[in-house]
Amino acid sequence: MYGYSGYATNTYASSRLTTLGPIVDLSMRTLILGVASFVQPYYVTQGAYGYELPFTLEDGNGDAVDLTSAVLTITVQDSQDPTDTALFSGGMTIDGTGTCHYTVASGNFPNPGTFLAQITATWPSESLTWSGVKIIVEPSLPKSLN
Repeated sequence: MYGYSGYATNTYASSRLTTLGPIVDLSMRTLILGVASFVQPYYVTQGAYGYELPFTLEDGNGDAVDLTSAVLTITVQDSQDPTDTALFSGGMTIDGTGTCHYTVASGNFPNPGTFLAQITATWPSESLTWSGVKIIVEPSLPKSLN
């Protein structure tokens, strides 16, 4: 079963599980198991761009984080890259309280595979990081049926 949650870098506590901090929730891709919420992988197509990847950023209590005056950045790396080098990093748009999106740019996902992402929100006096976002890039057509 797929299940991913994010950990924050500040002092928020989690009521969902005692070891979890703030989580990332991809719109319409949340699996609820008991009191824990797990993010399902986000599927995108190789080479496609111009669409939005939506996110809801929550604290450990499941409340949307106030993103007023925050600067949001998403960083993505290939999960198979042994150098841990970021594939790309980009600014995000705040849509409302706790909601934001990243608009996929040309060249962001040139190859199929599994990618890991983290979102960082930075305010003048602190920053929070949500990690554990899994993005699966499927090959563009033609696909092998084997």
